[in-house]
Amino acid sequence: MSVSPSLRKPLLALACLGLAALACISSEISVVFNQDGSGSGEARMDILLPADLSGEGATDFSDITSGLSAEGWREVKAEPVGSGQVRITGMYPFGDQPGEGALSNALPGFSYKVETAENEYKYYTLEGTADFSELDAFWNEAKNDWAVNGIRFDEEDFLFEPGQELITAEEVRSAMDAYGAPKGVIRVTLPGQTPVDANPFWDNEELYLAGQTDTVVFTWQPGVRAQTPLKVVRRLEPLAPVSADQAAANLQQILSAFPAAIPKGSINWTGGISGNINNRLLSIFHGGAYTCSDYQGRVLRWLDGLRTSPDENVRGMLAGLDYGPIQTNGGGHRAVVIFPRGTDWRATGTVLDPWPQQQPASFPIGQWADKLWFVSGASQPAPDEDAGQLYPQLTGGTSSYPASVELQGDLSRGLARPTRVLMVRSPVTTLITFADGRRLGGLPDGTIVNDLPGEADMYGFPSPDVPGEIHWMFFLPEAEYRVELTGSGEGEFHALVATPEEVYGYGGQPIAPGDAAGFAVDPGGQPSDLTLPGGTMAPPRKLAPDEVDAAMGIVGEAQTADQQSGPQSGSAAEGLPVTLPNLPTLLGITCLCIGGGALGFGLLYLGLRRGRRAATG
Repeated sequence: MSVSPSLRKPLLALACLGLAALACISSEISVVFNQDGSGSGEARMDILLPADLSGEGATDFSDITSGLSAEGWREVKAEPVGSGQVRITGMYPFGDQPGEGALSNALPGFSYKVETAENEYKYYTLEGTADFSELDAFWNEAKNDWAVNGIRFDEEDFLFEPGQELITAEEVRSAMDAYGAPKGVIRVTLPGQTPVDANPFWDNEELYLAGQTDTVVFTWQPGVRAQTPLKVVRRLEPLAPVSADQAAANLQQILSAFPAAIPKGSINWTGGISGNINNRLLSIFHGGAYTCSDYQGRVLRWLDGLRTSPDENVRGMLAGLDYGPIQTNGGGHRAVVIFPRGTDWRATGTVLDPWPQQQPASFPIGQWADKLWFVSGASQPAPDEDAGQLYPQLTGGTSSYPASVELQGDLSRGLARPTRVLMVRSPVTTLITFADGRRLGGLPDGTIVNDLPGEADMYGFPSPDVPGEIHWMFFLPEAEYRVELTGSGEGEFHALVATPEEVYGYGGQPIAPGDAAGFAVDPGGQPSDLTLPGGTMAPPRKLAPDEVDAAMGIVGEAQTADQQSGPQSGSAAEGLPVTLPNLPTLLGITCLCIGGGALGFGLLYLGLRRGRRAATG
């Protein structure tokens, strides 16, 4: 049976329409909720398809646009675009108000809900299944059958002879090559300031939870699962206006409660540098307790608890105030800033920083540097590089806070949990250069460089007894690096390289202003010979724990510090030499409290060993 020429054209048009509509379309639905939190919003549709579905010129799409309008879509248009395609667009208002349709009419298979918590926060949840199974099946048939065998009618089609070809395989392949595979995109923007949850099927789930985008995106293409469950949650926090006077009063209330809210860390010894060498050397190998990042997390969790309390009076303590994690010296030190909402925290902030004295303390941000012992002070404070993006008020955005401690991000994930330590005690500047060219330390002119924010920690403490002498401490990853030492004064320098297994030192070496010395360390922590001013070489020597103090030029300082400090309570840490003073243990964390640096250097090796044993069980 032959096909009548008068019937062939419309049938070809229908076949091409089926191929184009189901195999050569790019469709996108964007769902945007109103930011007033009412639950209303609009869905916007954008469909791209071939302009010629009949093979005889541009197709009239009026039937399609009329059908969409009848379904409740507004502003429906069909406009030609480049490459022989037409774009169909429309808007669908959804919600519970008169004139608004159900979201499921625009986004089949999806629903949303709004929940209000005790503290008046509103949680918006959208979930459903993105179902492209019919489109996926059609594309597989087009690719695996039609593109090979052409489109034919079977014996049930009375107008044609059984198996008669309607569209050739070559025509199918040509259409598929011209317009490509189908694609479906879903975009959702919920109300609120804070991302709470998003399942991993969204393309940008991590960026959304990190606060770097307000919109989640899902993309389907052939080869991706045809039915995909999607869920996203966001939170809206009402921000009532508060007078400047009330905000100032609330800040004073916070500062009054702060000292009792955060535990103390190590104990001061007379002549010691509490919070520095004593705390950093051992605590970094015992889970990082009472380091600056640990304290930062404690302060944030305390403030989070106030802000999210079901008690209105407790929540009111933070009315008109914002806070967030900050850092200085390229991430070398971290703390929390609190400030009147809508102001520039760099000018109005109060820094909550228990670390310098290992007890809760606050500083006007302009005086923060006065309480730190960095070589460059608290220069260039900035939002915390790991979690700062979760607090847009730190960069001039709308106030927002992470949904929970878990979603704050690990505030210390980027900090060094090192197995490598470098110490230099001397009138020198110390600069480390890694194999990839990144640098960490001080330049001869005093400039601090840190190309490894989040991967390494660096501290420089001016000696209280010797003007111009600096105690440098670096906590480093397992990597190859080179150390450059440049004399900034006249005297001896001492360098020590430590891993959990071994400690190496070079003894005291003379240096003068402008002199240069240096050595390299391999990825295993083994140092090379030290090149001295004038070109002579000094090999490293493996040190036992009781040899470290002498190698660092601090013999006798431990005894002097002990005499100055008076008796201390507490038991000696397991495995420490009995000739050393007892070490206080506070809150289950062994903290060395040093005078002049002797105990911190002398026990570094044992501290590393204990940390490695704890890490390996």
